[in-house]
Amino acid sequence: MSAALRDRVRAACIEALKRHGFVEIRKGWPSKYINDDFSCWVGLNTGVYAGSVSLSPFVGVHAQKLDRRIAQFCADKKLKYDCRNASYAIHMGEIAPYEPVFDFFDGDDISEDAARLAKLYAEVGFPFSQSIASNEALLPLLYERVDMLGGYPERYAVCLDELGRRNEAIAYVTKIGEEWEHLRPFCQNFLEFYRTTTS
Repeated sequence: MSAALRDRVRAACIEALKRHGFVEIRKGWPSKYINDDFSCWVGLNTGVYAGSVSLSPFVGVHAQKLDRRIAQFCADKKLKYDCRNASYAIHMGEIAPYEPVFDFFDGDDISEDAARLAKLYAEVGFPFSQSIASNEALLPLLYERVDMLGGYPERYAVCLDELGRRNEAIAYVTKIGEEWEHLRPFCQNFLEFYRTTTS
């Protein structure tokens, strides 16, 4: 029953988001276009309990160009470009502390809370995404998270390059390749690309 409630809640929230201009980039993955390089990323993290579903909303950006370039340098094809991934995201509670979690209970009318969640994304989440939808805005945010790994060092390096700071990017990639063994294939491919294109 709870799994069925989860599916109904997610479907209701996505339909409500669509009324605010969001679209499903893939089934179950809502997003909203910002510009040619960025879209608003929506994360509807759900917890399933006996008779209820808790939805924890996240919001951020998907940087299409940035992540495609990262995929170009990844040796592991499992890390290929995926439009469902967030390039940078935060919990909605960080920008809307009055709405940290949405709880849905079996037997209740879920449409009202779904509409409230969609309105929150439209009025708070999307403007936040717009505010960081540039490489200039994204760069310091990525840098704050490089020690978390999870793609942040790679995004930071490519973002530097996209901003025309190639020498800094090369120095940074050289450094992280020495520090983190699992990043070495990315770093080697990145450095090799510039050796061949500048020779």
